Amino acid sequence: MVRELWDSGSPDAARLVASPTSTRATVVEDEVLPRDWRLLLFQDNAPHGLALYAVAGPEGSAMVLSRRPEGYAKFADEAGIGVDSTDEALTTAEFFLDRTRALHVHQSVLHTPSDAVLSRFADVSKAEEQLERAVKAPSVKQTRNGYRIILYVQRGDRVDRWKGAVTRSGRIEGAFTTVIEGLPVDLPR
Repeated sequence: MVRELWDSGSPDAARLVASPTSTRATVVEDEVLPRDWRLLLFQDNAPHGLALYAVAGPEGSAMVLSRRPEGYAKFADEAGIGVDSTDEALTTAEFFLDRTRALHVHQSVLHTPSDAVLSRFADVSKAEEQLERAVKAPSVKQTRNGYRIILYVQRGDRVDRWKGAVTRSGRIEGAFTTVIEGLPVDLPR
């Protein structure tokens, strides 16, 4: 994993993963992972330090996921991810969006408008109205090659609509479109 980070031009992340004295590594349970794979969360012990997700598999296979959708694609191929239902497609898309994001920005999939995290200290009534109008439940439709998905994702102080596709082999592609900006939040933007 250190070699993959170093070779990809991420020396700070490589140092983070390589240092047992300044880094905490945690195994994170997740239903998307095949039984012989582990999801790891590496966190710098310094406040607000670097953090990243990676997967480790049999025979030394390792891929960094955070900020690296191409790492997820390699993982899906090597792990033999299979997606056989709309529920699995939704779970796989949520895994992809959460695990390939930059961890220093709050991000969560919104299943309902009330899932958004808003400020505890500001008037949020206008934001709640915006959310009610804009945010819809996740949509998953089966296609000939897999599944078409639409999700609403809070990313810091905005909500984006993600339209994407999940293939039966777990490959994912998609794009974000901003639908709400400037939400009152107490979170880092």
